[in-house]
Amino acid sequence: MSDTDWQRAQQIFEKAAKLPPTERAAFLAGSCGDDAVLKAEVESLLAHHEQASSDFLHPPDETRTLDTASAAADPTSPLRLEGYEITRELSRGGQGVVYQAIEKPVDR
Repeated sequence: MSDTDWQRAQQIFEKAAKLPPTERAAFLAGSCGDDAVLKAEVESLLAHHEQASSDFLHPPDETRTLDTASAAADPTSPLRLEGYEITRELSRGGQGVVYQAIEKPVDR
C-alpha cells in the first residue's frame, strides 16, 4: 500500500469510526468504491479499533490480591511464573506490580 493509499485509508477509517456500526458498510461502499484492498484495510483498522476500544487504557482490577494457590492452579494467571513460587506482593504503582518470589530449583 502506497503512502497515498494509506493516507486515504486513514481518512476513511477516521470518518467510519465515528459512525454507528450499522451505517459503516454503506459508508465504506461509497468511500472505497471498487478498491477491495482499500476497503479490506479500513475494515481491518475498524476491527482492531473496536477490539482495542473495549479494554484500552482501563485500569487493572485493583481489588485483585495475591493468591498463590489459585495462581498455581490457573496457568493463565499473570501471577504464575515457571520455576518460581510467588510469595507476596511487594509494591504496586502506575507501571505495574512487583512481587517477591522464590526460584524453585535453587531456593533463592
